[in-house]
Order: sequence, then C-alpha cells, then structure tokens
Amino acid sequence: KSQLLVQRGGDYLDYLNEALQRIANGTFGICRTCSGEIGHARLEAVPTATQCIECKSKREQESQSA
Repeated sequence: KSQLLVQRGGDYLDYLNEALQRIANGTFGICRTCSGEIGHARLEAVPTATQCIECKSKREQESQSA
C-alpha cells in the first residue's frame, strides 16, 4: 500500500514539473486537444490539467464506451 502512495506522489511531481515547463514555454492553460483555454476554475481545482473540461469529459465518455 505504501508503494502505491510513493508511486502516486512521484507521478504527481512529474505532472507538476510538466506544468512548470508549460508555464515557462507559455502553453500553461491551453488545452492540448483543442488548443482552447482551460478555464481558471479548472486550473485552480487541477493545476496540472492539460485539457479543458469539455475535451476531458469527451475523452472519459469515449473510454467508458470502449
């Protein structure tokens, strides 16, 4: 169980580092799927988000129906 927590913590650090890279290169807050803006509320809730809520929802629906 503790191994899983360590792995998740490491994954989250990777996501944070990627978000910092996006800030540095000016792409933070831009959806990787549609190139639209990721809403402020979503970024506050999930600072590591790479997709807007619409694209994320669409992706989840597609994966659930597969």
